[in-house]
Amino acid sequence: MVSYMSKTLAWLSLSLMIFFVQCTRKPVVNTNLHPSEDSIKLSELKKFASKDFLPEYFQFKCKVDFNSPKMNENFSIHGRLKRDSIIWLSITPGLGIEVVRCLIRKDSVFVLDRINNGFTAYSFDYINKMFQTQLSYNHLEALLLGNVPYAKELTDKLVKQEKEDYYLLRQLRGVQKIDNYILATPLRLRNLEALNTGDRTFLSVSYENFSPLDSVMFANTVKTVIKTIDAAQSEKTITLDLQFTKTEISAKPLNFPFNVPRRFENK
Repeated sequence: MVSYMSKTLAWLSLSLMIFFVQCTRKPVVNTNLHPSEDSIKLSELKKFASKDFLPEYFQFKCKVDFNSPKMNENFSIHGRLKRDSIIWLSITPGLGIEVVRCLIRKDSVFVLDRINNGFTAYSFDYINKMFQTQLSYNHLEALLLGNVPYAKELTDKLVKQEKEDYYLLRQLRGVQKIDNYILATPLRLRNLEALNTGDRTFLSVSYENFSPLDSVMFANTVKTVIKTIDAAQSEKTITLDLQFTKTEISAKPLNFPFNVPRRFENK
C-alpha cells in the first residue's frame, strides 16, 4: 500500500503541474471583453495585493485526506517554502516514516521515492515543450498560501457582491475561465473555480477556518476538487483536503535538504 501511495503521489504532483500548465496557456486577445459599468477600476483591483500572504520563509505541517477512483489515503506533510524560489515537501503515512520527498523549483521538480529507491527529475521546460504551454511556479505557491494566483489585468472584471459581502474577480486566460471569490473582510481568497473549456477540466479550491498569521488571515483548511473527463466521456473526481496543524513564519533562512542516495535509480 505504501509503495502504491508513493507512486500515486508522484503521479499526482505531475498531474497537478499539467493542469496548471493548461491553466497558463498564452492568453488569447478577446476584443469583445470590456469592463462593465459595475466593474471596479484597476486601481481598486490592485489593492487586493496588499492582503496577499508573502512570507520570505514559511514552514508548515498539515494532514491530508486524498481520494481518487484508485486510492483513498490519509497522510501528513511537512513543508517549507522560500518565496518565489522553492517549495519543499516531506510526505509520511500513518507510521511516521517518510515515503516521498519533493523539491519544487521555478524550473524543475524533483521526487525522491524512498520505498522504491527511486529518483525522478521533471523539467518545466520539458513539460512546457510537450504541451506547448508555459507553467508558472508562482501559481502553485499562490494557491498554497491562499493568494489570488493569476496576475490582474485590465480585462478582468471585479464586482462587489453586497449581500454576500465578497468580491467576485472574474478572469479569462485563453481557454480558462477563472472565478475568484474574495472576502470583503479580510480581503482574502475564499474560493477559486477554474474551468478549462477545451478539455472541460475543472478545479475548485476552497479556503476555510481563517486565523491570524503575521499581518494576514490564513486559511487553516484547504479543500481541492479536480474533475476530468476521460476519452470515454466518464467523469473522474480527485479530492485533496489539507488541514494545517502548524504554520510558522521563519525569521531565519530555512534549509531544504534533498540528498539522493547512491543506491537510488534515476527513473
